[in-house]
Amino acid sequence: MASYRELDNGRIMAVVRKAGYKPVTKTFDKKREAKAWATELEAELGKGRTVAHLEQTRRTVGELVDRYLHDHLPNLKESSHSTTKVAVAYLKDHLGNVKLSELVPADLTNLAKQAGSEPAMRHNQKNAVGVRSPKTVARYITLWKACLQYGEVQLRWLTHDHNPAHAVKKPNRGEGVVRYLSDEERAQLLRETAKHPALHDAVLVSLWTGARQQEIMGLRAGDIRADHFVLNSTKVSMIRMMPAAPECIAILKRRAEGLEPEDHLWPAKRAASTKPLNLRKPWEAAMRVAGITDFRWHDLRHSAASMLVQAGVPLQHVGQLLGHKQASTTTIYAHLSDKTLQNTMGRLAALASIQGAAA
Repeated sequence: MASYRELDNGRIMAVVRKAGYKPVTKTFDKKREAKAWATELEAELGKGRTVAHLEQTRRTVGELVDRYLHDHLPNLKESSHSTTKVAVAYLKDHLGNVKLSELVPADLTNLAKQAGSEPAMRHNQKNAVGVRSPKTVARYITLWKACLQYGEVQLRWLTHDHNPAHAVKKPNRGEGVVRYLSDEERAQLLRETAKHPALHDAVLVSLWTGARQQEIMGLRAGDIRADHFVLNSTKVSMIRMMPAAPECIAILKRRAEGLEPEDHLWPAKRAASTKPLNLRKPWEAAMRVAGITDFRWHDLRHSAASMLVQAGVPLQHVGQLLGHKQASTTTIYAHLSDKTLQNTMGRLAALASIQGAAA
């Protein structure tokens, strides 16, 4: 049975009630639109179908993406907004006009393959930096599935049986290629960054600690201690203590001189800005002049980890320093640990031979 109520803004709210179903409401500009919708819904419910059966024949993928961004994006961490918008916008751009009732798992699978074969762009660069990695494509699929799940559970625009998200699997990310600086590249990079003091300091802190770029640029004067600093804006949404060498602490304390505890160590050039300094342009310039290619700021983190592993630091400790929540994340450096162990065993064999000869 349907009922109608005029709201304060002049719109009409229709409410459909039927035994065995939760009440369904929807608002319209005109009462005749509300009555038409209620009549159609009551007919569908009379056939034993649900609201989702009706909605998925009327709604498109594009409408779902728009609603998902409007309703759900504000609930996410600000650091994930950009990735979420890019991923679901890709879904809308390619499948936006498809009715939810016509969307099938193959559509998402084929779209994922297409995304993995296309050039990837970073930081608003004009030139591509290679194709999207399996890790990026897997992240896209995860966000597409989240969007569709929101349509099923929260909006009731999809039935569980027809939600293609349940049948789509993420591609195998594989181990991938871990990019880190060689000794020569590291020397070349530091020579170039030395021309830009703020960049040089940030790069050194990255190499000496393995902290993420966002974590370093988010540091404030009050975060610095005698032998460590406090990381607040981390990817894993947790506060952690980062031990650091005296040389690293000296840089941070120098940058903190004369600042209030809440002031950024790398403040933006505009005094009114609440965001830290943007180092993208000087970073790209330093990379270009140094002749280093296919290398991101995040790879400084890999470089720090590789130096730790090759110095004999156990993977468990490396993972703790990097703030990895899962031990499996650190296994991408296991091959470096194997090489270190091989070198150690080589030295042991040599020592044994010398001692044997002496005997």
